[in-house]
Amino acid sequence: CCDWSSDVCSSDLLFQGFLHVLYAREAQARAARDDPRVPALEAWLEALAQLAEALQRLGSGEDKHEGDSGARTALRRAEWPAVLNAEVLDFARDASVLELRGDDLRFTHQLLQEYLASRLLLEASQGSRLAGDFWPAERWWERSGWEVVAEIAAESCGDDCAAILRL
Repeated sequence: CCDWSSDVCSSDLLFQGFLHVLYAREAQARAARDDPRVPALEAWLEALAQLAEALQRLGSGEDKHEGDSGARTALRRAEWPAVLNAEVLDFARDASVLELRGDDLRFTHQLLQEYLASRLLLEASQGSRLAGDFWPAERWWERSGWEVVAEIAAESCGDDCAAILRL
């Protein structure tokens, strides 16, 4: 789904590099323990992106509470994306990307959630999805929690006016 190797701006490189460092650190730790349970980097990032989207959607969907203007930061076990299997979840927790508190799963930092969701917006701007998937036409003017995500996505376009317009 996401192209994790594309040319990106410095803030993108910071987040992308951070996730790659955490992945490599945990993969090395598991290799040292002779633990073969290391998901492929792309699959791991894709699962994290799907979790980020699910969290963003819960802040902007039909179940939104009055006065709630942002994305949720925790997801109950019953709402986890199917791609978030035990291997991916354990790896992400051990890599310090996700934390589990009771039945609530969350990113260790909300900026990770927003960065991963911004990758989805950029991919969607290539024509894979419509804007209505993120901002329902009947409420496009309301705060939805996608605002910071859209800012991060726009910043990653740099001076590419065509990419900004697509976004």
